[in-house]
Amino acid sequence: MDDLEFRRAVFADPSSKDDRLQQAAASDPTRQSFLNDMRQFDDSLSEALKVDVPENLAERLILRQTLESHQQVRRRGRVHLALAASVAFAIGLTSNMLYSTDNNDIGTYSLAHLEHGIKHLYSAQEANTLTQVNAKLARFGGKFDPSLGQSLGNAVFSNYCDFNGITSLHLIYDSPQGRVSVFVTPSDANFDFVKDFGNEQFVGRGLTFDKAQVTVVGDKGQSIDGFAQKVEESLTWEI
Repeated sequence: MDDLEFRRAVFADPSSKDDRLQQAAASDPTRQSFLNDMRQFDDSLSEALKVDVPENLAERLILRQTLESHQQVRRRGRVHLALAASVAFAIGLTSNMLYSTDNNDIGTYSLAHLEHGIKHLYSAQEANTLTQVNAKLARFGGKFDPSLGQSLGNAVFSNYCDFNGITSLHLIYDSPQGRVSVFVTPSDANFDFVKDFGNEQFVGRGLTFDKAQVTVVGDKGQSIDGFAQKVEESLTWEI
């Protein structure tokens, strides 16, 4: 094996156990030194590529993709609404038939999160006591009043979630009308508030407090007004 063939073989696979390669290196100190250097470089490169994957990276990427898709649909919807506005004006319809929302509103993130984690909405069966729920709410400076919070029913899911890098709390309740999600997001997250929102699958209601924004979301066609009122009445906040 000449020097050119030797170097090509080393560049191709420094860790090769080929007998001819080993013999060529053993017969020449310069070749052996070159082989050792390339193996050390290869090991260093392998170590450099061992990067820890951030926690929940896959979930965050999926959520981001879902949100971007949701926003694209809403942008297309606004174009259609603009055309409808022109027609409505021409025939004398009132402008309050039309609406628009900002892509950074809290309702958008609530819907995107549900679309990503819909399996939790329908399959969650945890047994979360009011004390456990309040322990998580304490992070936001809030709690459900013991005498009123029980009226919300059984919390079958209670965990923190990610709203575009902001830690929020996701609660899922079994209500007489079906599963209802409650999201609690700190008010300093600077999401735009929206009172009523929804899409082809869900309907939502926004509640605003000094320390948090809260959204209540249920299935399309589900009446959530009563549940949202119970949430608003039973939530209390530290002064």
